[in-house]
Amino acid sequence: AETAILQSYETRWALNAAPMPNEFQGIPEAVCFHNALIRKNIGIDGLDPREDLSPYRLVIAPRLFCVDERIAANLKRYVERGGTLCLTAASGVVDEFGKSFDDPRPGPLKEMAGIEVTELLPVHQPLAFLSASIPGLESASASVMADEIQAGSARVLATIKNGWRTGQPAVTVHPFGRGTVYYVGVLFDEAGMDAFTDYLCRQTKIQGLMQTPAGVSAHERMGEGIKLRFLLNYTETEKVVSLQEPWTDLLTGETVSHCAIAPVDLRILKRTL
Repeated sequence: AETAILQSYETRWALNAAPMPNEFQGIPEAVCFHNALIRKNIGIDGLDPREDLSPYRLVIAPRLFCVDERIAANLKRYVERGGTLCLTAASGVVDEFGKSFDDPRPGPLKEMAGIEVTELLPVHQPLAFLSASIPGLESASASVMADEIQAGSARVLATIKNGWRTGQPAVTVHPFGRGTVYYVGVLFDEAGMDAFTDYLCRQTKIQGLMQTPAGVSAHERMGEGIKLRFLLNYTETEKVVSLQEPWTDLLTGETVSHCAIAPVDLRILKRTL
């Protein structure tokens, strides 16, 4: 996988203990990012934010509420060496003891993000966006919550279009070392998540495994001398997938270049390396 999504138990515990609505929890946003990438057939690893991030072109850290010194140092090292990091609303709020930082949010990540967050508030009506940088974002919306972002040295990629937040930054980007940090201050709907992850993948030159019809996902695993491709049909109708080169059906031994997948079924294809 070239992409990783970070989650920590400390953040989950801190958010569970904080006087916040359930909608502010980080797991649902991580799932939204995961689903958007899976729809593009992009492989994803799930990691603790203290693990080695050097193999990844793109690292997404949704709602990284709790940041200790090891996490901050690890993320800075990753970005300084050329990585692309995406942070989201309510990141860098407290340390490992649940204590707010003296620095404005996102705390120890503020310098690398190039922004300051002055407040996090609920969203009582859907937010719309203006963006000349992220195709498709203007037809999307956001809800639940939004950060009030002061852009600082970061460049604004999208602003909020409606309500008392009109004109405030929604998405920013900032260079740090040889890498880049994106900050998303809102919680996108599915259309917004698709548009934003499309943009991230173009910027990081990450491509999906292959093109598949809606409702079909593709996954690949490699071993010594063999490559397996798993095609899963989550719909209740047959789907046909076109392959760029012949593969062998692992179960039947048939050589296929077009693969029909029965409803709610899968095909496992094999190639020898």
